[in-house]
Amino acid sequence: MKECALLLLLCWPAVLWAGAATTLTEAQYVVLKDYITVTAKPEFDADIAAGNDQPIADKLNMEFTPTFQVLKTSVSRRTIIEDISPQGTTFKATTNGYFTRTAQELDLFNRMFDRTDTMDPSMPNNTALLTAIFSGTGDAQLNRVHIGNQSRRPVTRAEKLYVTQGSGTGADPGYLVWQGMLTQYDISYALRGVR
Repeated sequence: MKECALLLLLCWPAVLWAGAATTLTEAQYVVLKDYITVTAKPEFDADIAAGNDQPIADKLNMEFTPTFQVLKTSVSRRTIIEDISPQGTTFKATTNGYFTRTAQELDLFNRMFDRTDTMDPSMPNNTALLTAIFSGTGDAQLNRVHIGNQSRRPVTRAEKLYVTQGSGTGADPGYLVWQGMLTQYDISYALRGVR
């Protein structure tokens, strides 16, 4: 019963505040306009003058360079357990990687995934739980590395405008405040207030 109460206490914030927003706020449109018209003005001048909003959106939807890593806001159990990470790591079910974890650790791991069989690794409580569940050396440590690899992705130029914390490395990924793809309508609204 204590484990269930602890699970609810630790996971309830993830249910309430999970993930990054997918719709820009008015303040974020101001940041976008400033980036397009001031920070990256030479790159976008011709498109702005011609009223070509889609090419601006396309350029901002490209991956940020140099690569800047952020924590994903959704990772499936299948991705963690079955898929090979971009770094070539895999989930280790043998020994202390999974099979010899306590019943409480295994139950907690399985409960971390919601009804869609995903979890939000950008939530600090989820990161702490995964670190606690897969504590130790050997395969447990390899699983922490693998879960970390599966929990990060490169950010787009547009998303980078709204990243908080983190240096963008694998060891210190950023946190998304907004995620998604910009459209020509986002650019039009940011530049001219037209929806």
